[in-house]
Amino acid sequence: MRMRGLIMVAAVIAIRCTPLQIAGGGEWSHGDVRPRGEARLGYVEVISSDVRTHEAVWLGATGTLALTTRGAEALIGPELELSRGRGVRTPHPSVDVLYVRPEVGWAIWRRDSGLSFTGASFGMIHDLGSIPITAALRVGDDLRGSRSGFLVGVTLGIVVGSSLYWMQ
Repeated sequence: MRMRGLIMVAAVIAIRCTPLQIAGGGEWSHGDVRPRGEARLGYVEVISSDVRTHEAVWLGATGTLALTTRGAEALIGPELELSRGRGVRTPHPSVDVLYVRPEVGWAIWRRDSGLSFTGASFGMIHDLGSIPITAALRVGDDLRGSRSGFLVGVTLGIVVGSSLYWMQ
């Protein structure tokens, strides 16, 4: 019950601050391949910026809700982002973002709920045309079940809402 409350509070805070990212892909652990879908929200604050070059460094926290064939998982962790605006004075401005995020995950809504993952995610946001695309690589230690061990996950998705919130 306490974890659900924390997730709800984190989601409400995050909705105020960043656009929702929805992605799908797969994860691999000990030769087992599973489909993966996830939704990501975060809260970031600028810690350094250069208005002249439209570049910024951001620090914050992010929460991810992931669904796989094994069930649901909630991941949280601090996040460091680097962003750079492109074409900011044109009719179609865009932004590129790179991020790194150490993460801890918990299995949720299952009988065997508990700590399920420790690792990190590396990702990016890039506008293709006018569509903000997100791609990420997650690596770490899968802590659940008989297939526990090294895990690699890859996701590709879209940003729901403008990825230009960093430059507004």
